Amino acid sequence: MEQRDDNPYASPTEPAGPAVYPLVSARAVGFVVGMTLCGAIVGAGAGSVTGALAPGYYDAMFGGSGARVNPSQLGFGLGLTQGAGGGFVGALAMMAITYFLKFRRDPSVTR
Repeated sequence: MEQRDDNPYASPTEPAGPAVYPLVSARAVGFVVGMTLCGAIVGAGAGSVTGALAPGYYDAMFGGSGARVNPSQLGFGLGLTQGAGGGFVGALAMMAITYFLKFRRDPSVTR
């Protein structure tokens, strides 16, 4: 006895097409933003600690211009910007590797 399925809400027995992975999703953007913020926080902390514990480092690097700088503030600013950049680049590299491996594993993925 053959049963006819006229239910429009029934799930299909075969996939509609190849799997599609969006390259830009809310999760991916959130990951990049989160890694950038984490890098900025860690960098700012490391720069501030460097400025407080070794003030001669920043004086040797930037004191030759004649301007007197506060080593803790300079370390904070440099650490903040460099940490944010490092977090951003690191997040993009991790996403590229993840998507490369995902595409390589599943040959039916459309790009």
